[in-house]
Amino acid sequence: MKQARLLRLYGDLMDLYGDRGNLTALTYRLGQLGVPFTVEERGVFDTLDFGAYDLVYVGPGKDRNLLRAAEHLAGYADGLRAAVEADTVFLATGSAQLLFGRSITDETGAEHPAAGLFDYTGVLTGEVFIDDAVLEPVFLPDEPAYGFINRTSRMVGGGDMPLFRVRYAEKPIGDAEGILYRNFLGTWALGPLLAKNPALLRNVLERLLGEPVAFDDARQREALRRTLAELPG
Repeated sequence: MKQARLLRLYGDLMDLYGDRGNLTALTYRLGQLGVPFTVEERGVFDTLDFGAYDLVYVGPGKDRNLLRAAEHLAGYADGLRAAVEADTVFLATGSAQLLFGRSITDETGAEHPAAGLFDYTGVLTGEVFIDDAVLEPVFLPDEPAYGFINRTSRMVGGGDMPLFRVRYAEKPIGDAEGILYRNFLGTWALGPLLAKNPALLRNVLERLLGEPVAFDDARQREALRRTLAELPG
């Protein structure tokens, strides 16, 4: 059986809100499925080879840490793009999405280069934006998802490849949310996303393994049902 090679990118810098739980959810299910796996960590003092991994995860971080990570990742734009085009699975949650745009503008107005994978820019506002959202994955229209949004930055542009349609949000976040390009998934939704949304977890595992997977997620589905029952949409 093929070994699944997972990378946690910038885990020392980008580690807010317990979103490392996305990797915990993935590895727990891989273990249940009997799929051998490795998890490696790489940061700003390491050389990056995205071709060595089947899945790359990067989570949200404080603004100053985000800029440090962006500076490092910008030097690997070609390898990053090649991995995405080769259908390596990427999951970027929260502010990590800004690493993959053209640039990030800080609160002083200074512009910092990012990886340039997508045609949007990031803006660090310093203003806290919090919301609950009911989201519909574009590839799973009958599987509503829950996401908690907590950010101090925003994206400008890049809304032409959404990951979700927005069913409900208390505050205005638009009709669409996130990024979906090939196997690259990006979203402001925290939670952790994969721990809270079993259908999305299953989909990411199927992208990773290249085949359907079967496991009992009835309890997770019931937990999500109860969460969504507290929200409109």
